[in-house]
Amino acid sequence: MRYLHRNGAKCVGIGEMDGSIWNPNGIDPKELEDYKLENGTIVGFPNAAPYEGSILEADCDILIPAASEKQLTKSNAHKIKAKDMYLNAGGVTVSYFEWLKNLNHVSYGRLTFKYERDSNYHLLTNKYDLGLDLRTAAYVNAIEKVFNVYNEAGLTFT
Repeated sequence: MRYLHRNGAKCVGIGEMDGSIWNPNGIDPKELEDYKLENGTIVGFPNAAPYEGSILEADCDILIPAASEKQLTKSNAHKIKAKDMYLNAGGVTVSYFEWLKNLNHVSYGRLTFKYERDSNYHLLTNKYDLGLDLRTAAYVNAIEKVFNVYNEAGLTFT
């Protein structure tokens, strides 16, 4: 949250197991962090009001469901008002690559660099060749990857 705040984003709501807080004018991440360290919870933070209901369904531009799994389900997905979401699969992904590394006794340092470089090159190529913003170019890359996997598996698109 600090990095987004430093770059001009405004955090308007936060939720944890004990409750949620809301301030449409923004919540300072450093002040909130200090308060939580001192009190063990965000509940009662003086620069925000308690939020009644599900903070996931609050009106915002970006939703970051970062605390635990199974926050978004078929029963609440249609109630999400955020225009965009930042999601994280880091723990699962890292565990998978660690398992592969241990299984194959291989170091992925150089391979990771090569794949990241190639991926970034392809992303920027789509951005400039197609006249897209980075986000849309990333979507195009993702769709191309899915198409290529399906195509190689013999599935056809009509």
